[in-house]
Formats: sequence, structure tokens, C-alpha cells
Amino acid sequence: MAFITMALIAGTVMFPKSTEACCFYNYTDTKIHVTFSCGVFCWNDWDIEPGDHACRPGKGGNAETISKSKHGYHACWYMWVKKHGWIEVHHVSAQGMNKGVVENKDENGNTIQTCTFDW
Repeated sequence: MAFITMALIAGTVMFPKSTEACCFYNYTDTKIHVTFSCGVFCWNDWDIEPGDHACRPGKGGNAETISKSKHGYHACWYMWVKKHGWIEVHHVSAQGMNKGVVENKDENGNTIQTCTFDW
């Protein structure tokens, strides 16, 4: 009987659940730095490698800085990321322009905010 009870409890915990998260994708050829806040006890400080991503499960929040380096002065500041939304970071270098381009997307992939910073 105890085995059946434990199996039922474990099975209930393992059922797929609808999750909420927001993610940051680095589509550049250089590591980027992201600081992210989603509440009093919800804080992340990520270095995201080229081609990689980082996600925060649970909810949306505030991308406080998105930059090329942890101590970079050139950055995008305070972008609100929706739950199920994501941020894409690209590097654009053409015709004398050298910029980091940040796109904030909603859960449907629509761009809702953009920001550029000196690369």
C-alpha cells in the first residue's frame, strides 16, 4: 500500500505543467552580460556565451542591463520582459555601423521594444 501511495505522489509531481519563463538569446559572436530582476528574491546576473541562452522560470521581469561586458558603459537599460517572452541580442557591423541590437519579444514572437548600444 505504501508503494502505491508513493507512486501516486511521485506521478502527480511528474505530470507536465504549464510553465512560465522568459529567456535571453545571444546571437552575437561575443559573450554578453545580462542582469535581470523579477522580484525581491529573484535576481540573475548572467554571462551568456555566443549562440547560447539563459532562462528564468516562473515569470517575466526587468532586464536591468544588457551589454557586451559586465562593466560596460554601453548598454540597453530597463527592458520589461513578459512571461513567455524573450530577448534576442544581435551584433550589427556594416557600413561603418557597429551596434548591439536588442529585441524584446512577446509570447507570440512580436517585437515589442528595441534598443541599440555601441558595440
